[in-house]
Amino acid sequence: MASTRFKNVIAGQLAKLTGTDASAIARAIDRPKVKGHGTFSIPLPRLLPASVTSGGKKKKADKKTASESKETLGVVAEVQGGRIPDARATLLARIQNEFDTSGMIRSVQPAGQFLNFTVNEPQYLHDTIQDVVRAENAKQAALSSSTSSTSFSSASSTATTSTSTGTWNAHVESLGYGMDPTVGEGKVVAIDYSSPNIAKPFHGGHLRGTILGNFATRLLRGFGYHVVGINYLGDWGKQYGLMAVGFDRYGDRTKLHQDPIKHLYDVYVRINQDITTNPGLDKLANQYFKQMEDGDPAVLSLWQEFRTLSIDFYRRIYKRLGIEFDIYSGESESARFVPQAYELLRTKGLLKEEADGAWVVDLEKFGLGVCTLRRADGTTLYLTRDVAACLERAERFKFDRHLYMIGDDQNLHMKRLFKIMELAFATEAAETSKDQKQQEHWSRSLQHISFGKVQGMSTRKGNAVFLEDILDTAQSTMLEKMKENQAKFDAVKESSSGREGEGSVELVADQLGISAVVIQDFQAKSHKGYEFSWKRMTESTGNTGIYLQYAYARLCGIADKSGTTLNTSANTSLLTEPEAYELANMISQYPDITLSTLHTLEPSTIVNYLFGLSHAISSANQVLQVKAAAEAGEKDLAEARLLLLWCARVTLGNGMRILGLEPLERM
Repeated sequence: MASTRFKNVIAGQLAKLTGTDASAIARAIDRPKVKGHGTFSIPLPRLLPASVTSGGKKKKADKKTASESKETLGVVAEVQGGRIPDARATLLARIQNEFDTSGMIRSVQPAGQFLNFTVNEPQYLHDTIQDVVRAENAKQAALSSSTSSTSFSSASSTATTSTSTGTWNAHVESLGYGMDPTVGEGKVVAIDYSSPNIAKPFHGGHLRGTILGNFATRLLRGFGYHVVGINYLGDWGKQYGLMAVGFDRYGDRTKLHQDPIKHLYDVYVRINQDITTNPGLDKLANQYFKQMEDGDPAVLSLWQEFRTLSIDFYRRIYKRLGIEFDIYSGESESARFVPQAYELLRTKGLLKEEADGAWVVDLEKFGLGVCTLRRADGTTLYLTRDVAACLERAERFKFDRHLYMIGDDQNLHMKRLFKIMELAFATEAAETSKDQKQQEHWSRSLQHISFGKVQGMSTRKGNAVFLEDILDTAQSTMLEKMKENQAKFDAVKESSSGREGEGSVELVADQLGISAVVIQDFQAKSHKGYEFSWKRMTESTGNTGIYLQYAYARLCGIADKSGTTLNTSANTSLLTEPEAYELANMISQYPDITLSTLHTLEPSTIVNYLFGLSHAISSANQVLQVKAAAEAGEKDLAEARLLLLWCARVTLGNGMRILGLEPLERM
């Protein structure tokens, strides 16, 4: 990528002038925080001997280095003030005097405690464009040459897997500019996300975990990881026993088949109201669940019916969101691994029996309390089934990393799960760590991606918040906004995504609504909660999902009306406007943005970048008139401008797809 190549040129020269390791310098080079301070920047102390640290030093030495680094900052400031004739001032002067600015780098300037570099803009612009062209050509080749992939098969008759073709297409669609599929090549990542409970509504709270998991899946696939997306349904436990008791009282089979999720929710609400005045129902729920675990055929038949109807309903919602899972699993399917889990924990000396017959793991010394894994009546708990599921996945998928996308209200639960797995495999992990060629033991690769709650999420009617209601409300809101501009509304109605008539308009409105919902969520740091706002979310101005879709659709419109054919070999030296370079500079940052996001899995990083890119696109659109150049007979200039705008469109579209959005060509 252009950004990496230019950074390496800077690092190579600085290494020769300072004696500092080139790779360490390259890692320290970043983008300036202040506009107008060049293309790249590095803190001056990182180039001075006193600030260079070694990863192998002891903590005491690190403290000394930190002290020296602090002193160096003061020296640098005084050097720039011209007050200290120090050897370090000589080094700075040497960099400014001897750094070669005749090639890829054109200037070196100190600013405060930073050294800023300005690149050869025409070359940087050209190289960035060709990076995009090469990456997209590779993506198209992958799409045209491959139509299937290896997919993990289910070990259980009740688990459901996606088609191999769908899995492969999802993988390839995540490729393209900004992705490096060699990063995760050969590595398997399991992601547990969405995971609604069939005994409770598929509500708005599930939205955040669902779209965060989809984002992480797409991002990891783009970097070459084999991702196993797992929808681990809450289909077992005492709460299901309570719901089944409720269905015996209030169930209606006609309503069940018409809308299983909402009907089961209504039943669940009513039985929970009853239990406040009739505590005996709690005992009935426990008895029902005991029958489930004992394998009662009649009880399991009703459970299977509820489960199948629920999954069929969920599939429709997920399809609307553009989400596919590799596995529809559930707590019920971990049952066969529960005896193995008990045996493992007993063998490791972790499982103890209480006086009442319950089985527990004592995590008090870790501040995690005493965890019950089997009740006195022999039934399992949520934690028991999660331990069993983890063992089953490790055996089945041989994962290198396992992510759990679960809200922060489950922080304690996840800490307990991870600590139990850590203790259970302490010996194996220690043996693995001795072999530096081996990756760390899988029990050390479990990660909880926690997220905060969304406040104020409700429909216009203020009813119970189902995810489908939220999507329907977003769609209808966008449909109303689209009708405010009758000319554009009619244009979209005529033809959109290969469909005609009202259906196409509703499809566009649905995608706009989904974009609005997703981007409002992703603007906030995922670990923080936020206040849901219909008004702010659906505004067409400002930083919203609608704005991103508008920026993409406008680029498509410019290309359609330009009268110019895309030429990937266009003469980019004709692009001399400042707006052209600024746009290319923004485009060049995308690979660095995605790579940094790979380590944090924080979607707001990409969202904020896309807003910045969209603003650069808006500025460029005002100056880089493709159609005007073509009509003036400046064919080469029109082609160069169109190519740059195409690169912007590709980058914006790739970023939107990683976030789980489908870019619209017309709106």
